Amino acid sequence: MNENLKWAKTPGNYDSLNLALIYPSNNKYGIPNVPRIELEGFKPPKDLIAYGNKNKGSDNALHFFEDDYKFEPVWNRPIKTLDKIKKYEMVLSPDFSLFTNYPRVIQIWNIYRNRWCDCYWSEKGIKVIPTVTWGDEESFDFCFLGIPKHSVVAISGMGSKKKSTKEAYKLGFIEMLKVLEPKALIIYGGLNSELEEYINIPTFRYKTYWEKRAEETKKALPLH
Repeated sequence: MNENLKWAKTPGNYDSLNLALIYPSNNKYGIPNVPRIELEGFKPPKDLIAYGNKNKGSDNALHFFEDDYKFEPVWNRPIKTLDKIKKYEMVLSPDFSLFTNYPRVIQIWNIYRNRWCDCYWSEKGIKVIPTVTWGDEESFDFCFLGIPKHSVVAISGMGSKKKSTKEAYKLGFIEMLKVLEPKALIIYGGLNSELEEYINIPTFRYKTYWEKRAEETKKALPLH
């Protein structure tokens, strides 16, 4: 007898892996294929607002370039969090981390979750910009999967300036441009200046929360 028949209703954590929705995939890992965002007619958002600082207005876009625990609910409770996401006309797909000390299977899983959320939100009528993230060179086998060529994509530039990640970031950045051939980049945080020579497409650049805070503090200081 199927044990499910004994339930008065489906347990809340019955589908904790979100397997009720399996999206089309053309790769060996089953990482979902996300919609392309065309550059023609694309209107960049006024600003990028972190998921942890929601409710800032629909003319801004929602981003997830922050600690994973702050936005884990979008994966664990996608239905419950959907109304919060839908307040924005545009969102970036979640930037689940690809730290190089993570087991490879976890890194692949985080790419899967990124693309799954993209597909789920797109299915609900939300405009989702694919967020591209990478780790070391071994991650190139899977970290770009599911994102179509010639799309507008989003990246964080923060890793490009850190001494510990600077070289790996550069390699991934160059590989991303080669593999995806994006039509435009949404860039959160400044890029290392040596990467500018590789960019020959439109870019839409946004300051980080801390960069904006630093500017506000500087403006508030009394003149001597």
